Amino acid sequence: MLNGILLNSSAGAIAIGAVVLASQFGAGPIGSGVYGSDRAYASYGSGPEQPEQNWTITTELADLMEMDSVLAPFLAARLDASHYTLNRVISGESRVPRLFLPRLPSDLKEVPDTDTRKSIFLRTILPLVLQSNREILAERRRLFAAKRLVDAGKAPAVSEIIWLEQLAEKYKTSADDMDRLIRRVDVVPVALALAQAVEESGWGSSRFARLGNAIFGQYTTLDDHGIIPKQAGSDPDFKIKAFPDLLSGIRSYMRNLNIHPAYAGLRQKRSEIRAAGQKPVGRALAVTLTGYSERGFEYVKTLHLIIDANDLSELEERARLAPPATPAPVS
Repeated sequence: MLNGILLNSSAGAIAIGAVVLASQFGAGPIGSGVYGSDRAYASYGSGPEQPEQNWTITTELADLMEMDSVLAPFLAARLDASHYTLNRVISGESRVPRLFLPRLPSDLKEVPDTDTRKSIFLRTILPLVLQSNREILAERRRLFAAKRLVDAGKAPAVSEIIWLEQLAEKYKTSADDMDRLIRRVDVVPVALALAQAVEESGWGSSRFARLGNAIFGQYTTLDDHGIIPKQAGSDPDFKIKAFPDLLSGIRSYMRNLNIHPAYAGLRQKRSEIRAAGQKPVGRALAVTLTGYSERGFEYVKTLHLIIDANDLSELEERARLAPPATPAPVS
């Protein structure tokens, strides 16, 4: 049993496991495992012969990462200048740049043109959703590697046993029940994540999104860091959980879908789709989220409308993060 092996581990082995985790995933929201040395980000340019290999515009997008806040018109101009548009992503002309902005533009709500406002929101959130899923897939691949060893009657390395225990704690289950852990360590399809972000934040205009990077409306306890809803009055029952940056909020949202009992149906359906050799898609999994809102099936209908009206299924099919840019030599 994994627990039995872990109990016999030494303090030195625990330290090794912590080093392994830190080196792979970083120390926090802006840890090296997420941002690393590739802080110069870029998008693909277009070309008739090599549409996905013409690397362009690293500096303009990289500069955005260094700014404490960005106004919507400026952000839209930078994104347009880098040829990062949703149509180009859907057509396959462009990958999604590794643009991980800490927050939405504070003036996003004031953008007069609806299409522009929606485009800014989706282009800001899409790279973060892809990055969060990328982290989950890294965990999932490592988990499958450990399971293959266990199934073959072999003991994983001590560092892997420690990692499995910490992963199981993160996903609120037992490391000994690998099948259940595998059902939980899985991605949230892009179309579903984007549609819920749209609905829960009002295209990024909500007070919770602006003040606390809370684009999914996750509840938290009164003693936790969060924002009290205005309608709660002087005697609130809960807060909306606030986050230091958008990526932290998206990670928390995906973990919530992967551990909360209310979303067991999503995890089961996703597992069944995987077992049938198919890829989970957002529109199909949306039907399991009647418990996310008191509106029940009406909420699901709204998610489907958002997905269909904004071509999010097509975006889900084609959107891929661009590889890290190679830093330019210092002259």
